[in-house]
Amino acid sequence: MSKVQRYIFDHTCGRLLKSYIGHLFGREYVDATDFARVVAERDQLQADLTARDEALDQTQDLLRYMVYDYRSVVQAGYDRITALGSDCDSVAKMLDDNPNYQKALALLLPDLESRPEERGTPETEPCSGCGTPGWTGACNKCVPY
Repeated sequence: MSKVQRYIFDHTCGRLLKSYIGHLFGREYVDATDFARVVAERDQLQADLTARDEALDQTQDLLRYMVYDYRSVVQAGYDRITALGSDCDSVAKMLDDNPNYQKALALLLPDLESRPEERGTPETEPCSGCGTPGWTGACNKCVPY
């Protein structure tokens, strides 16, 4: 990005003169090519920002699905182990003990610790969004868990 040259109109001689920082007289003008270049740069920056926002949204959606799938797999493993008569840690303990799961939850729900009522106890409470026991449904409240 090169600097945009600004001009002022000098009424005494009827010409455009270069404007310097701190100039207090009248309006400043810019060359049309400078203006077009700055507008094009702004538009490109906005397009880049929009593309990165969309990529971030897609990444967050994928992470949300992965967190949901992981929780479902842990729940299925727990159900299978206990159905065979063995003993294992609770789903909540297994999830709490996994640092990567906790990091993913922290990214998806940064203020989760300040909203413990939304976390619930997955083994006993139904989801407040869809009513599925154990927060294992596919609604937007179950998916982060």
